[in-house]
Amino acid sequence: MFFSPAATISLAGLKEVPGRLVIARWGQNESVNGNFLVNNTTQRILPALQRLLGFEEVTLDFSHNTVPGTEAYKAEKEPRNVAAHGAVRIVEDEGIVIEGLKWTPSGEKSVKEGLHPDLSPTIKTNDAGEVVFVHSAALCRQGAVTDLRVHSAADLFDAEKLSLFSAQLSALSSQLVTANTMDYKKLLTILLGLAPNASDADIETACKTYAENVKTAGDMTAHAATLKAVGDKVVGLEKKLAAAERRALVTEAIGVGKVVPHGAEIDTLSNEQFKALLEALPAEQVPLKQRTPEGLKVFSVVPANAAEAEVRKALGISEATWKKHNAAA
Repeated sequence: MFFSPAATISLAGLKEVPGRLVIARWGQNESVNGNFLVNNTTQRILPALQRLLGFEEVTLDFSHNTVPGTEAYKAEKEPRNVAAHGAVRIVEDEGIVIEGLKWTPSGEKSVKEGLHPDLSPTIKTNDAGEVVFVHSAALCRQGAVTDLRVHSAADLFDAEKLSLFSAQLSALSSQLVTANTMDYKKLLTILLGLAPNASDADIETACKTYAENVKTAGDMTAHAATLKAVGDKVVGLEKKLAAAERRALVTEAIGVGKVVPHGAEIDTLSNEQFKALLEALPAEQVPLKQRTPEGLKVFSVVPANAAEAEVRKALGISEATWKKHNAAA
């Protein structure tokens, strides 16, 4: 069955600009630039870092033209043309949201005319791929994150088209059900090892016998399976607690301006050893107003050719320190 031309949906744009946008979904986000996670770690750490670094409100720009090092950034000068500004929020089971959007005329034009249909966040992740900081988000023509768009399904369908779409789906469903009916009695006789001409009573008796056999086998192994499940949960919980403690140590060190080392050798240290190492590091190495995290990554299909000297200057980081902490990147 095919949809008629009358059911074609226009993606030209929206009648009104949205008041909020989800720039990263809760859970795993798939991207051609590498996957990332929004989870409980994000919910715990990101709000603190946004406040600490002065990014409680972020910019919705065009093609990352506010991110140092991108082609769009190098093509413009201040004041840069942006789409909107809004507050960053973490909503469990929904994701990272920019709320209370205040749109510029350029942003309204883009949304209403469908000029930039995709969304692309600029974020910082930890070693586990969990998002811990948002620098900005971009309206773009071709985003790298799967199914991350300005338009939602509700925005794109009007009531008349929704009704037609629903009716066509119902008709298609009925056709599929009719086309896929099969002889389930024949399947049962095969599965239960009965003769093809077995009666309904024979099939019912064989099913009851099969169910009793499964229950008996399950009772014999249930205790062992329960113990193993409990043991696995304990091990998993211990690992999660250790990882959470380590992330908290890093957050605390960043908060006092320490340059946190990382790499394969650091990963082999226990949390106690790592804590001792962090305590020995000098504080106030990065000025508070310049503590935008290193390693920001944009999620659009246009590669960001990093202008390292420009980024170092903006962050107040020496060339030697930059090279030391980006050698393993």
